[in-house]
Amino acid sequence: MKTPREKLESCIVENGWRIENVQYDGLDWWVDEIWELRSIWSPEGVSAYLSLLVDPLHEGARRKGQGVWAVGCSGESPASLEKACSNGTVTLNEISKGNAIEVIDNIESLRSGAINDIGL
Repeated sequence: MKTPREKLESCIVENGWRIENVQYDGLDWWVDEIWELRSIWSPEGVSAYLSLLVDPLHEGARRKGQGVWAVGCSGESPASLEKACSNGTVTLNEISKGNAIEVIDNIESLRSGAINDIGL
């Protein structure tokens, strides 16, 4: 059985995105890691960012991967929790239930916005 993270990774690849970079170090308390995605489908090169968000109610010391409750989506590298969620948020519970496609819908709107920007 796949973990929510594995389901999300598979769904990303199946829908024309590549994980370009994963940032682990030097992050604020609210984020466990940030995935920089790049579109490999048209229009190629569009960026999206997924932030693995830490539960704000988590108490005490936290190990890597512990206390993560949701995935936020944004069109630029997030400098704040609000920016990380600017294009939607999906809980890991929803992803576990097979709803990783909700995250894809959030990043697809960024690719669609790029199509509109370049007039395709």
